[in-house]
Amino acid sequence: MPRNGFAPFATGLCLIFLSLAVRGHTPTSFEYLTSPDDHTLERVIDATAWQKQTGGDSLGYSNTTHWLRWQVPDDGSEVAIIHNSWLNDIELFFVRDGERLVSYRTGGAHPVSSRPIRHPEFAFSIPRSPRPDSVYVRHATNSALLYPMQFATRDELMQDNAQIHAWHGMYYGLGLIMLLYNLVIYRSVRDRAYLYFVAYAGALMAYLATSDGFAQLYVWPDSPGLQHSAPPLLMAALLIFGIQFSIHFLEIRKHAPTLVRILRIGQVAAAINGALVFAFQNALNTLLEPVMVMVFGALVVPFAAVRAIAGDVAARVFLVATGVMAIAGFVVALTVLGWIPETSMGRQAAWLGSAIELSMLSLALAWLLRRREQDQQRLRTQSESLQRRVKELQTATGLAEEHRQLQKAMQQAQKLKTIGQMAGGFAHDFNNILATILGFAELALDTSKRADKQKQTRYLEEIRLAGERGAELVKQLLTYSRGAAKEPREINLNETLTQTGNLLRGSLPTTVTINVHDAAEQISCDLDPGQIQQALVNLALNASDAMDQRGTIDISVDQPEVDDLRCSSCGTRFAGSFVRIKVEDTGRGFTGNAHELFTPFFTTKPIGHGSGLGLSVVHGIVHEHHGHLQLSNRSQRGARCSIYLPTSHVSQTTPVVGKRILLIEDDPSVARYLESLFGENDFAVTSVRLPTQALEQFMAKPDDFSLVITDQIMPHGTGIELAEDIHELRPDLPVIMATANPREISEDDMLRAGIKALFGKPIESELLLAKVRGLLSSHG
Repeated sequence: MPRNGFAPFATGLCLIFLSLAVRGHTPTSFEYLTSPDDHTLERVIDATAWQKQTGGDSLGYSNTTHWLRWQVPDDGSEVAIIHNSWLNDIELFFVRDGERLVSYRTGGAHPVSSRPIRHPEFAFSIPRSPRPDSVYVRHATNSALLYPMQFATRDELMQDNAQIHAWHGMYYGLGLIMLLYNLVIYRSVRDRAYLYFVAYAGALMAYLATSDGFAQLYVWPDSPGLQHSAPPLLMAALLIFGIQFSIHFLEIRKHAPTLVRILRIGQVAAAINGALVFAFQNALNTLLEPVMVMVFGALVVPFAAVRAIAGDVAARVFLVATGVMAIAGFVVALTVLGWIPETSMGRQAAWLGSAIELSMLSLALAWLLRRREQDQQRLRTQSESLQRRVKELQTATGLAEEHRQLQKAMQQAQKLKTIGQMAGGFAHDFNNILATILGFAELALDTSKRADKQKQTRYLEEIRLAGERGAELVKQLLTYSRGAAKEPREINLNETLTQTGNLLRGSLPTTVTINVHDAAEQISCDLDPGQIQQALVNLALNASDAMDQRGTIDISVDQPEVDDLRCSSCGTRFAGSFVRIKVEDTGRGFTGNAHELFTPFFTTKPIGHGSGLGLSVVHGIVHEHHGHLQLSNRSQRGARCSIYLPTSHVSQTTPVVGKRILLIEDDPSVARYLESLFGENDFAVTSVRLPTQALEQFMAKPDDFSLVITDQIMPHGTGIELAEDIHELRPDLPVIMATANPREISEDDMLRAGIKALFGKPIESELLLAKVRGLLSSHG
């Protein structure tokens, strides 16, 4: 349905025509006499202090008793009219030759229904015979409306009466259409601004209907009670609904919540004051009504002005509309006071102003509604666009996840291929280790028969050393072949490179020399050692192929300051502090675009001799660690590949002494080994075999222990269960677990039990001591 405010706008136009079309009356001059209340008509007739009214059409406001006198024209006039729609108490006398002919008394308790002639204003029949020569009016009312008298025929009176009522009827009829129109809009949009606008407009028109006598003559003609109670109650409703409409129309709650609370107090005060006026007809409370209206204006108008200056269109319309209504009210008030001449436009100012005000506010509401609909449409469009974007991002995320999984598969495939290439070297080394173990075992058995303890000890030492070499070889192979996700942790990069060098020496031909150059200082980084080893192994295998299995591979690490380099694999420029791992060979170098070499399945090798995944896997691992690559030819012979990784701190270990460790190990030999290891490093150890014994020891003196080291599989319980019990008693106590099957312990179990580190058996003593010192240092 259209919401363009046509109905209220038509009301304004019709009321403009009304104000121009109503025929004005030419006032007749009169005389007045200020008199005490005890003056009678006879004394007033004989009085000589009558004054001529000059300089205006009325005396203005006065609460003193006045007598007014007009000369009745000797023409065909049949009625005398006082242009006043509401007088409290007057007496009118028609006189001829000083003798009273007829008198009227009106006003008082029901000033409308007591009018002699049914007319919006006060009209009185002129006696026909004998015809009076003058008319006297005793005015003893607090009303400020002392308009002069006009004489007309009865036909002129009825014609004027019909014209006024027709125009007023059109005003109220169109106003009612406007109210219903906006009420229908409210039912469709549920915007409370429309509801309170309808309530405010209805209260305003009802108040005007009581002021011009329209309601008393046509709605409640014989209801004196309503004539007295309606004005104060309607004024209170007008103020209450006007405040409520302003709050919603100007969005005061959004911009000035404190002002809303003040206006709420004003609404309560208006309701109480209206009830007091209704109940007691108190003059003070009657005076408070316009005061409250002015206070309301003083609160809301400055706020609207500030919003209008800020560019709020609704506030600008509100200022103009209320300004028009305020001007109309001033015109009526000044006319009432007699400060400006009485005119037909002045008499209709309140209705004209209300029509313009309501029309503008209704149009503004329609405009606001259209703007909100446009905003909602824009929001819907943005929402749809965001939903499409979300779907695109979800698709892109799915593709990225698919790419990541594919990259992992590529890494694993390349790793398996590399393991296949390294298998021969491992088999060779492992056979040598087994030969050593078996050979010295036979010798040890022979010497045991001859009781040669010295040789037997030497042979057993050789067996132990060979076993350690085998364990290290298996460990390197398992570490390299692990297929888990990236698990970064702080590692000693020098040690990692050394382990990688040992791994390569056991897998590459003996014609390839592996040189590992440690950094001058210990370098620590948060890396996944398995993935870094895989990247270095792939680079070394490529280098070996480039040298035709004959030459030297140098692996080194340093911490340079980088200034504006470009990554050979991703093309990104980077600068700053990095850890650099260099892999250099003495091969034939590379030709062409370095970027292509990192593309998956791109290879320069003959068909069947390369998968094209080696360097792409290196690219994935390095960039997964937020690093970059630089591939270049050396100035002499060969190629250099530099891996740049984000820097970390140089680790420094602080010895921690005087700490007591609670050790739980059911294997006596392992327990003795760990007791000796910690004892030689100044740690006090309390060792028990069972979890139940450990819990007893701990509960007896829980504050005596600084760290707990426990096995997992033990009689009468597990290490996880023991760690959970200890964690409940002392959540700050670090726990280390050492077990032969570390893969069976999940991260969730470790987190729940408060386990800070997990070691597999056989245990590397240096790593265990470093972890113990670190935990004890961080936990005080």
